[in-house]
Amino acid sequence: MCLLSFDNDTVTEAGNFQFIELFKELVGFKDIVSSHLQPERGCNCVYSATALIDYLTDCALLGHTRFLHMNALQSDPGYQIVKEIQRFPEESTFRGQLKGMTWSHLIQLVGINQELLRRKARLEGKRLVWIDIDDTVITLFGEQEGATNGYNLRYHGRPSYKVRVAFVAGTGELIHLQLNPCNTNGMKDFLSFVKEVEAMLPPEYIIEGIRADCGFADPAVMEYAEANGWQYIFKLPKKATVKKAIAYLEQHPRFWETLAERDESIQFAAVDEHWSAADT
Repeated sequence: MCLLSFDNDTVTEAGNFQFIELFKELVGFKDIVSSHLQPERGCNCVYSATALIDYLTDCALLGHTRFLHMNALQSDPGYQIVKEIQRFPEESTFRGQLKGMTWSHLIQLVGINQELLRRKARLEGKRLVWIDIDDTVITLFGEQEGATNGYNLRYHGRPSYKVRVAFVAGTGELIHLQLNPCNTNGMKDFLSFVKEVEAMLPPEYIIEGIRADCGFADPAVMEYAEANGWQYIFKLPKKATVKKAIAYLEQHPRFWETLAERDESIQFAAVDEHWSAADT
């Protein structure tokens, strides 16, 4: 029997990270963070708040979304060479930073995302956009505040959060997100969420329409969309009443137009699934 051991300490998981780091430098990512986020840090702290947010962003980009996994970058030579650093924070440092943040700091973090969107929008100019809205369940393995039991397809009965997300269709630019208990109904405060999304968009982005899954089919949002001249698409379950409506419309084709006939390029992109216009 031949036993193999991998003890090469020059191997890195960040082989292509240099391109991401170069992009961050080109857009002035650290300058944006430092100008929007001002949490208090002790005079003896080794890492600034800007540096910690920068490192947290790197962790997310490299797939280290759990605190314990972040320590892997402490011993990754490739990552440290690209970052030009000799040490990386302990995961407990990130915990302490996030624990000390308040609601006002959350607003500042949102401002960072908005500034990135504004800079991109200024380069592109005015354009029509569709807004995709969906939610996804985040399973928790602890006693985090605000968690509840709700619909969780993978881990039944586990405390979870439900995150409502809005992003630009096609390009995937994050516009807004909202953290809710897992048992939150999809239509709860949905109109307010849509109005917040509208307010967060750069002035160069003009909403052409919104798309969402069946849990968001709120008549109040449909009325708001019509009042603003937006198109809207909501996926609906084929229940008896919906089947009757479809049958009636098929008998009166002048009232009925399938999305495939109107625009073959229309596709629904959701966080958890991909579904075509034909499904509706």
